[in-house]
Amino acid sequence: MTVVFSIARRRKVPHAARWAFVSVLVLGLIASFVPDSIFAFPQPGHYFYGSVTIGNSSVREGTLIVARVGGLEYHTTTDALSRYGYHPNYFTIPADDPQTPQKEGASPGELIEFYINGIRASLYDVAEGRWWSSYPFESGGTSNLDLSVVDSQSWKVLLPIVMKR
Repeated sequence: MTVVFSIARRRKVPHAARWAFVSVLVLGLIASFVPDSIFAFPQPGHYFYGSVTIGNSSVREGTLIVARVGGLEYHTTTDALSRYGYHPNYFTIPADDPQTPQKEGASPGELIEFYINGIRASLYDVAEGRWWSSYPFESGGTSNLDLSVVDSQSWKVLLPIVMKR
């Protein structure tokens, strides 16, 4: 009985291919230990713009507009046409990064309050034709909100006067 053994000759792998394989293997191993937050993309904010009035009057250029959400404040000012959020002062509330312990912005559905010179404003959603007292944050949203305060004089505190006879 004759047994024939065949020894297959091993093909030599080129040096560059071996290094490429080892490099990919090492990078894959390193990537498996890197936190997912490094690969996370930042979420887009919510862009706001509109007109600003106190009573039925336009406001002066430079009137302070503040948006408050989740303990954070974002500021902008009005332009010469009594508007906010227009070029060059675009007004965007950033989105929060849920993968960090810090609060950098708003979360979806979180309510935003707007103030005109420190007085809480009523918000008119031009697209919906509806009034809001606060507006929900939407990542990637764009909202045309007109801001209004009834009358700046009605917000002043009047002290009683005591008169002697």
